[in-house]
Amino acid sequence: MMATRETTTGANSNNGRLNDSQQQQQQQQQQHINSTNSKLPIHLSSPLQPVSTTSSTTTAKTSMSTSLNTTSSISIKTNTNTSNLKQSSSSSLISKDNTGSTKITTMAATVTTAPTSTTSEFNKISSAMTTTAATTATTTATINTNDETTIESLRKELERLKLRLEEERNKLNDVSFSSAANRLDQISVMNIKPRRHLKGHIGKVLSCNWSNDNRHLVSSSQDGRVIVWDAFTGTKEHTITTPTTWVMSTAYAPSGNFIACGGLDNKVTVYPLTYSDDDISSKKRSVGTHTSYMSCCLFPGSDQQILTGSGDSTCSLWDVECATLIQSFHGHSGDVMSIDLSPSEMSNTFVSAGCDRQALIWDLRSGQCVQSFEGHDADINCVKYFPSGDAIITGSDDATCRLFDLRADREVAIYSKKSIIFGVNSVDFSISGRLLFAGYNDYTINVWDTLKCHRLCVLYGHENRVTCVRVSTDGTALASSSWDFSLKIWT
Repeated sequence: MMATRETTTGANSNNGRLNDSQQQQQQQQQQHINSTNSKLPIHLSSPLQPVSTTSSTTTAKTSMSTSLNTTSSISIKTNTNTSNLKQSSSSSLISKDNTGSTKITTMAATVTTAPTSTTSEFNKISSAMTTTAATTATTTATINTNDETTIESLRKELERLKLRLEEERNKLNDVSFSSAANRLDQISVMNIKPRRHLKGHIGKVLSCNWSNDNRHLVSSSQDGRVIVWDAFTGTKEHTITTPTTWVMSTAYAPSGNFIACGGLDNKVTVYPLTYSDDDISSKKRSVGTHTSYMSCCLFPGSDQQILTGSGDSTCSLWDVECATLIQSFHGHSGDVMSIDLSPSEMSNTFVSAGCDRQALIWDLRSGQCVQSFEGHDADINCVKYFPSGDAIITGSDDATCRLFDLRADREVAIYSKKSIIFGVNSVDFSISGRLLFAGYNDYTINVWDTLKCHRLCVLYGHENRVTCVRVSTDGTALASSSWDFSLKIWT
């Protein structure tokens, strides 16, 4: 019993010494933790918990787990610099030692403060971007408002100018066309008959033109041939085979020594007539090329220049000798179908008309459009100057012809009937201008009184649409061509 008591007493004394040493160790650890906590940032969400009486290994593991969880939550909540934060947390865990969780927890707390400044900077940038976007939107709206105001003011100014222009036109229109024509006598019954029937083409005849000697006539056809006729005898003097089909236009040079032609080859080609048929083709000269088909051509007063109109919406003036472009005329928004030179030697103007339903007056020297007319409801196929040069006549697919006065700057007459429903392909005036000849798609030629605007007679004889009508320079004969492969001479 005594031995047992002594043993028990010794054990108790030993336990007491152990408890004292453990208490001292715990106090040291608590002091170390408190000193560490005092160094931590003030904004930590939760204070560090005191170390329990368990072993230091268990405490380190628990603190490590807490730090990992804290770091993970930081990584999830913060999108900025996530990889850098994770790398920093990992290095903190690896560099820890056996002193416990203090270093780990401190690093985690330090990491917690990093995203706060980043988020603040991000918010500042977002706010600046929002302000910039709002300013840009306001500026754009202001610019759009200013543009709309400017456009609206320009529209109003345009309307005012149109009204002023109409007022000036009305001042020039001091007398109506019909009232002036009522004072004139009626034209007596006309007796126009076909005198020659010219056959030689094997395709649709597309154009014809008189020479200045009033005897020779040139024609072009879909068969690719250009034929020079003796209108008195009805015989062929020259037959020229061109390298293309659909020769759409021909013209006689003022001297009578050259002819020009062109069509779907986009070119205008000049042929000399002073050679035999075998040599004419070898002596030809290609003067100019358009980017689309050449629809019409004429010599503007001399053999040295030629004027053309094209499906590329332009007209061009070419130098025949040098084969160079002198002037280009841009203004149409559709194919140019017809051109005519002013009969006045002092005017230096020509007129063009086309598929944009406009007739434009051009200055040959400057290349500028000086006047424009519109009023048709369909493509304009033909245009011609009045013999005095003070007016132009147009023919259209809308089955009407319209007379425009250049001095009054307005339309003054319309030539149409309810029974006429086919388009007009070609127009020309008599020498005096009192008669208007118009070829239609219904195979007829209508003769109109230009001043009284009523139809005088209808010429029958062609078996297909009439493509061209031309009055000789002395006014004694009318030539017509048709899709029936033939030409007719009327007197």
